[in-house]
Amino acid sequence: MMAIELIGNKKNVKPINNDNLVNTELYNLITPEIYSTRYSLNIMNILPNGFVKTQSHKEEHGVFIISGKGNILLGEEWFDVRKGSYVFIPSGMVHSFKNSGIEPMEVLILKI
Repeated sequence: MMAIELIGNKKNVKPINNDNLVNTELYNLITPEIYSTRYSLNIMNILPNGFVKTQSHKEEHGVFIISGKGNILLGEEWFDVRKGSYVFIPSGMVHSFKNSGIEPMEVLILKI
């Protein structure tokens, strides 16, 4: 049986970069593949002028803006968000994130 870490630190997680992420780092902290959970917990670090391309997923998202400011697309409408904002993204809803500030926007995401 593989031992898994029950406590970790983001600084020890390698960021994921893919075609959907522009000037954005995605950190998978807790995933179903590693922890056999029904959810995943991620942090995105969106740099100034960075964004996540428009997408949709079967998972619901709970989003919390840890720092910075930006915009979130929900369906066809963009909304301003900043430190302390939280957002619910229903299953299948088209969405996107972009940083509209001059400092990084850090986003906590819970997907179920």
